[in-house]
Amino acid sequence: MIVIHHNPDCGTSRNVLRVIEAAGYKPIVIEYLKEGWTKPQLLGLFAAANLIKDIITLLHDLYRYSFTILIYMIFFLHTIFFNNIHVDRCLIVLG
Repeated sequence: MIVIHHNPDCGTSRNVLRVIEAAGYKPIVIEYLKEGWTKPQLLGLFAAANLIKDIITLLHDLYRYSFTILIYMIFFLHTIFFNNIHVDRCLIVLG
């Protein structure tokens, strides 16, 4: 099963979808700008992509460098959960 979190206005997303379909697959297409994200869904995608450790490391490094930058990064990550426009690349889940 292939699931693509798709933005039809994004050229990369359209190209990836085209390649998947040309290879003979029928992916489940989720237009995330219309359907939105849930916090558990994004955390699951981050975990599947092994991004959780990277995000924690980044936040730790930012804290050591600048508390102000850390606050901005936490705010940015928080807004991802409530404002779909911040996720500007298609996400593909294979399973």
